[in-house]
Order: sequence, then C-alpha cells, then structure tokens
Amino acid sequence: AICRSMDKGGEQLWTGRNIAHADGVESYTDDMICLSIRWDEVDRIREDEYHVDIHSGENVIRFEKDSFAEGAADEFGLWLEEKLPNIAIERGIPLYPC
Repeated sequence: AICRSMDKGGEQLWTGRNIAHADGVESYTDDMICLSIRWDEVDRIREDEYHVDIHSGENVIRFEKDSFAEGAADEFGLWLEEKLPNIAIERGIPLYPC
C-alpha cells in the first residue's frame, strides 16, 4: 500500500492511496475508490526507476516507488512476478521523469 498527499501552502488538497491485495489493486482518492483492477484483468505491468504501473486496457494504477507505507517497491515487484507469472514486467526508462 502507498499513500501520497497533495499539499499547497500547508493546506492538504487530497490524499491518494493505492492498495494491492489478494484479488487485485485499488486506487483511492480521499478514501473513495476511483479505480479497481482484478488480477485476471491485468494485461500489462510496467516498471521504471520511479514507478510500477498496473494496466488493464486504458486503465492504469501507478505505484510510486518512493511512497510505500507498507512493504517496499522491490518486494512488490517480486510479489507481482509470483502472482502473475504469465505477464512479463516491462522495464525501461521513466515515461514521465520525476
């Protein structure tokens, strides 16, 4: 699970949270679910220096590697390889450099 907040001038604007669990991944904004992808819907996984992206068609849930609240990005990558052995993780340069 990861958590990221958007702040401006000390005022919190929103909080985003992504969770990976046994059934799939979910993305929340301010504790309201905005996207859910089941593992059997995943058609692509992409990893770069900063992110791990879980794709289902046009839908993407992005895990930022530097903001894991539980576990670590490296452990997540290994877990994904075990969970979805038929989907090769594409590795490359960042699509959107930070």
